[in-house]
Amino acid sequence: MNSKRRFVPLRRAMLMTAALSLGSVGHATDAAWPTKPIRIVVASSPAGASDTLARILVEGMGKTLGQPVIVDNKPGASGLIGARDVLNAPADGYTFLMFPQSLVTELPQAMKVDYDPFKDFKPLVQVMRQGLLLLGGPSVGSAATLPELVKYVRANPGKLGFATGGVGVPTHTTAVQFARLAGLDMTMVPHKGTPPALTAVMGGHVALSFDTPLATLPLIRSGKIRVYASTYPTRPAFLPDVPTFAELGFPKMNDVSWIGIWSLSGVPQAIQDKVRNAALRALQEPKVQARLADLGADPGLPLTSEELTRDLHEAYARQGELLKSIDYKRE
Repeated sequence: MNSKRRFVPLRRAMLMTAALSLGSVGHATDAAWPTKPIRIVVASSPAGASDTLARILVEGMGKTLGQPVIVDNKPGASGLIGARDVLNAPADGYTFLMFPQSLVTELPQAMKVDYDPFKDFKPLVQVMRQGLLLLGGPSVGSAATLPELVKYVRANPGKLGFATGGVGVPTHTTAVQFARLAGLDMTMVPHKGTPPALTAVMGGHVALSFDTPLATLPLIRSGKIRVYASTYPTRPAFLPDVPTFAELGFPKMNDVSWIGIWSLSGVPQAIQDKVRNAALRALQEPKVQARLADLGADPGLPLTSEELTRDLHEAYARQGELLKSIDYKRE
């Protein structure tokens, strides 16, 4: 009887000691992180907006974290290949994702995905805010303004296409929205990311595309591609002569989204905080700010993960209303 009484508290003490030891190991592991290079998966082709942003940031982030930060491109399936790559990686803090907010707000509503948008991934940093530009190549003839472009497309129903960076991504849903609002009969032509979509437009294979200033401003400045309008609420300073869609009679086309760094939800909070702080610190470097400004990119706001999540819920609801208004059928 007495031996049993002595055994119970002894067993509890042993269990508590084991639990404390495991906790200490976990904290020690978090404190030692990182001990090897960190990978940021970009779910698009090289030279796209997410890829460009990642490559601008990784040097500064690596200096802060004390380990190299590597960009790993995984394009295809509207970004789902890259998202799955991160989803299948260990939640040990060595794999992160650079992706537009469409990871949560657009893709899960536009197609079947194998992740829970609000549970599996967590937004850490808003790196850049962006509107979209309507771009045209040589296959639209001499149309120099949006009204001229609309007239030209209407005169050629079903003959012209929209090159998109995938299915269900902003460059796709915005194209569908514009075609519906303008009464245009156009074919959607998805590509594995925006760089090949832009190549198709510049080569005259597809007429139009939507893309970000970050990916297209050098092409616009060199005259390789024409810009007709932007979805920014007001004319951006880097393209003061380009009208907004709202100015031209399309007030519903005024959305600005963002690109950010995402973590698997299971990554220890201490590691998430270190990555977030490293990215924010890199964004404050003068050379990074100058590079972003030259590319026509608006740096993201220093919002917390909780604030970003609230923003995502609101954007998810808006996107749902948009898709419903254009009779979009989930693929």
